Amino acid sequence: MLKSLKIENFRCFPSFEMRQLGRLNLIVGTNNSGKTSILEAL
Repeated sequence: MLKSLKIENFRCFPSFEMRQLGRLNLIVGTNNSGKTSILEAL
């Protein structure tokens, strides 16, 4: 299980970090905000 996620220089994210991930995490946001890019980076 992942405990954190750090993305650097990927698509629209020069630097992005999510900490304290749990067993279930929801990624929400408006259209074209990078939700799919986060999943593809995984």
